[in-house]
Amino acid sequence: MKSYKTIPFPCSSSVFKWVLLFFLLPVQAYCDLILVENKIPKSEIVIGASPTRSAQFAALELQYGIKLITGAEIPIVAAPKNSDTVQIMVGIPSDGETFKHEEYSIRFREKKIYLAGNDTPDFKKVNYTKTDTFPPLQYYYRASCFAVYDFLEKACGIRYYSYGDTGTVFTPRKTLSVSNLDCRRAPAMKAFRVPYFEGPQSHIPPRDLLLLRHRWRENIVCGLVNHNIYSIYYRYWGKATDKQLASVFIEHRPEYFAQRSEDRRSSRIAQRYYAGQYVPSQLCYAVDGPVDYFADEANKVYQGKKVPGVRFPDLKKLPDTPFYYPIQPDDDTSVCQCSQCKEKMEKDRSAYLFSWINKVAAKAHKLNPDINFATLAYDITSTRPADIELYPELSVQICMDIALWFHPLIYKRQHGIYKDWVRHEGKKRMLSCWLYMLDPGSAIRQIPGQTRFFSCHLPQTYRKNHHRIP
Repeated sequence: MKSYKTIPFPCSSSVFKWVLLFFLLPVQAYCDLILVENKIPKSEIVIGASPTRSAQFAALELQYGIKLITGAEIPIVAAPKNSDTVQIMVGIPSDGETFKHEEYSIRFREKKIYLAGNDTPDFKKVNYTKTDTFPPLQYYYRASCFAVYDFLEKACGIRYYSYGDTGTVFTPRKTLSVSNLDCRRAPAMKAFRVPYFEGPQSHIPPRDLLLLRHRWRENIVCGLVNHNIYSIYYRYWGKATDKQLASVFIEHRPEYFAQRSEDRRSSRIAQRYYAGQYVPSQLCYAVDGPVDYFADEANKVYQGKKVPGVRFPDLKKLPDTPFYYPIQPDDDTSVCQCSQCKEKMEKDRSAYLFSWINKVAAKAHKLNPDINFATLAYDITSTRPADIELYPELSVQICMDIALWFHPLIYKRQHGIYKDWVRHEGKKRMLSCWLYMLDPGSAIRQIPGQTRFFSCHLPQTYRKNHHRIP
């Protein structure tokens, strides 16, 4: 039988201490931090001497969220006052960390928690009771707020399901401790995140609704599109009933607008600003006047000039972000019936619209190479135009009724259109989505037999005249 020599392990007291210290260090570095103990604050929120408006607002939201959970109000201070407490540094980066776009981070460092991100350098004072002092929701960086919301949700267990305290879900407790949550990230939806609240909202306190939009991380960074061709009417169709818009009228140029001998329904713009008149809802794409007009409008907005009647007067270019000007016809199918338009629309409706948008984008690009355009793949022009090359600086926002994707034919068509756009254009340009997610009423008329089930969502005209999918 072989004998084995035993090798003694050097178990001196000094070695044992080093081994013990090796195992204890990670535990000590990542132990829970107590923010509130038995309803007594054991932390303070530090915002620095010159906090941004976003950091001020984020600190107030953090203070209120922790008070909801524990009943204790953590003090907000400019500089640390108690070295024995946990210091939550809001809007103050850890170790000189820098950010771009909507980046933010959460860092645990011993007894300090850093919640910071890229904020617009705006230092106006915030009053938590006055909504006009809150940081803007759109075209504005407020990533320190996102760091705080992530911290409240992931470390403290808050969920913002709806407006007000009743829509905020959490587990009440007298003691609140948090575990290490070290991360750096940015919202995955980089261009815009805008929940569209449709229907009556009079029962919702305006402040509660605004807070919910902040908590859901709403923002427009670039590229959001909606119907916005209306400003040309105030200048070249006729004087609007609104006094300010009437003052910008130049002359009547009917050739700029859709020529129609049939289907002369009242347009949205007529209902609002030209009562009692017939006003075509679409433009004529065969003339150059509207091309020059919208190229010039985009350039003026880019320069920060006030243009009465534009749909998006607050649109601006954010640092390190491309500028996209929206261009989208009105929300109906009453297209121009002049000989040139009719022939091209019958051949390929998408190609004709996108060819016109190509012209506007090219004209604007000559005026200012920093101007890009964005438009919709929507309704009768939702399909990708296969026979034309889209302008390089054009972004496309694909509209889909995903509330109706339970219907196999609607899913097949819309998902197929989406995949076709992504397959052919996804690497060439920015693509985004407008999703009809929680309101089937606007498109349920397409499904036979479903209008009765969803009748509460539908106007009477939809229930009578819905268009059927076989």
